[in-house]
Amino acid sequence: MRVRLHLISPPWAPPWNASPQLGALKAWIDHTFGAEVKSRTYSAALPILYRYRGNLCTTFHDEFHEAGEAIYLLMYWRKYLSAKVPVSAAEIRKFLARLNAARGQAEPVTMKIVEGLEAATTAYVADTVLPHLDAEAVNVIGLTINFNQVHAAVMIARQIRDAAPGKKLLFVFGGFLASLPNIVNLLPRLAVEGYTVFGEGERKLELIIRELLDAESFDGRLQAPPPGVFRIGDPVNLFERKEELFKTELDDLSQLPVPDYEDYYSFYESVAESDPIFARIVPLGLPLEGTRGCFAKCDFCNLNSQWSRFRKQSAADIYLKVQKLAARHPGVRYLVFVDNVCDSFAEKFADDALRSGQRLNFFMELRVHHPLRFWVKLALAGLTCAQVGIEALSPPLLHKMAKGTSVIQNVRVQKYLRELGIKSSAGLITNHPLATRADLEETRRVLRMVSHLDSFVGQRFGLSFGSPLYERLPAAEKRALDSWFFVEPPQALRPFAAAQGYAVPARYLPSVDDWNEWSLLCDEVRRAAARSAAEIPLFTVSRTSSGKRLILDRRFGERAFTLEGLAARVYDACHEGLKIEFLETALGLQRNEFESELQALVRDELILCVDSHYLSLALRPREEVIAAAGLDNHCGQKSPLIAENSLSLG
Repeated sequence: MRVRLHLISPPWAPPWNASPQLGALKAWIDHTFGAEVKSRTYSAALPILYRYRGNLCTTFHDEFHEAGEAIYLLMYWRKYLSAKVPVSAAEIRKFLARLNAARGQAEPVTMKIVEGLEAATTAYVADTVLPHLDAEAVNVIGLTINFNQVHAAVMIARQIRDAAPGKKLLFVFGGFLASLPNIVNLLPRLAVEGYTVFGEGERKLELIIRELLDAESFDGRLQAPPPGVFRIGDPVNLFERKEELFKTELDDLSQLPVPDYEDYYSFYESVAESDPIFARIVPLGLPLEGTRGCFAKCDFCNLNSQWSRFRKQSAADIYLKVQKLAARHPGVRYLVFVDNVCDSFAEKFADDALRSGQRLNFFMELRVHHPLRFWVKLALAGLTCAQVGIEALSPPLLHKMAKGTSVIQNVRVQKYLRELGIKSSAGLITNHPLATRADLEETRRVLRMVSHLDSFVGQRFGLSFGSPLYERLPAAEKRALDSWFFVEPPQALRPFAAAQGYAVPARYLPSVDDWNEWSLLCDEVRRAAARSAAEIPLFTVSRTSSGKRLILDRRFGERAFTLEGLAARVYDACHEGLKIEFLETALGLQRNEFESELQALVRDELILCVDSHYLSLALRPREEVIAAAGLDNHCGQKSPLIAENSLSLG
């Protein structure tokens, strides 16, 4: 039989870059089958939001993506469920009120927004997807469900099915959320037909297409689904890790061809030609992965549940793919690495970029433990935004999370990034079930001291399927877990809503008072993240010609300090966040010779002491930081991935 492949990434995928999943899958299928199988991708998040909000589409995404599942749930309910599942107008109003209170954004979610986004989604399906369905072929329609895409993907699937009753359609749902039991069990209740894919998709999609190509007829289902591909509605046990689910994983990531993002960039360029404001304010990103999985095992994280192991490519191979993609898409403003962790190749990648004389604008997710020289190299190579794995600011809590890092490293990297002009988008987890009141107070103390650094992304803890914390629960308790939602939906809609995770069993929770205090802290962190640049307090240190240190501190009012002699030397030595014994080595002095100066700086809140480590907090000039790392500020010429007014992720 003839096969046509359609790959769709709906809202709420980030609209400022192409879908990395779609790009990788299309490239693999094209590389494997050539002209035998025609493929097309639809990075639908950007065009749908653009239809609705024009050149403010990325701002709209920033404000509403957290409520994305709720918006498309209401949309789906209006169109497909309301006759059988009545919900009163009063209940809908209460739900929207709870949703808007939890978001804390200026513009509220309203039914008018739901209706407007529905119209944009319906129009996109009608004029962009439906015309490309092949009346003679089996149309394999793959939809990603990552981020908050579950109800959007289901909505689009239902619209396609309703509008093309005479065509051969096979729906395949992939992505991270398609591997979670609660989502797999939800899809039949939403009257979705097709298959879900557990974990990595390239080889599984290839095997699906091979079966269809070899078949003489098509009755709407697969005769022999590959391991890890499940028919929606069939019983499946994903609560136990089975090795057969990982049989089709690629052993060598260098086998992956360069991703194909042509449809996204074609749409972007067509809009930019007619809408110059869009071209100026909507950044254009180029996603790429260098690794799959993660070498860490943090207790709250379930990202490793869908990989058999951590796999990586060499920095040289990654850099070569970047060059090929940059040549294909010369208008791109920055490169977005979508890895869980980029540490295995980041420094060598920066070395390659610096040796070439090309400066790249790029984003990475990284661990916090690296020394200053590592961060300076990345800054010189073009790191403009980093998501560093912080999560906690209390040493006992960080240890319980199994992060393998320290609080002083967490704060030190925030300082380094701020000094180097790199935007940090680090998260801070609140309401962790193992957190104590002492953890809360220590977190508040540290946050008060670092108000001059980039704010954290406040994230309330959710128990995730497959995380180490989840896996430690007894089997019976796992199966009895209740769903946890960003905002509790109306009772009648609860069976049809996509949960973000599981509610922590009551016996693991702290007292109600402590829980509420952590929730208040999360709200405070989120408000801090909404600060304008002018609201971030100044806290800087500079050198005079005589070697004195001048400190300006506006965190707690207007304060100024002049440090000289031993006090200045101690302050300089503490920029690395050292313990006393290492300070002795750095200063060439015994503890009793400098400890009084050190403690005075701590009392003045110029130095942060955490777990017997001491960190100077005032920000140094960028040139001084680069010099302290033993590097210079020369980066060579610009590459195709840098623009005069390039934008960093935030």
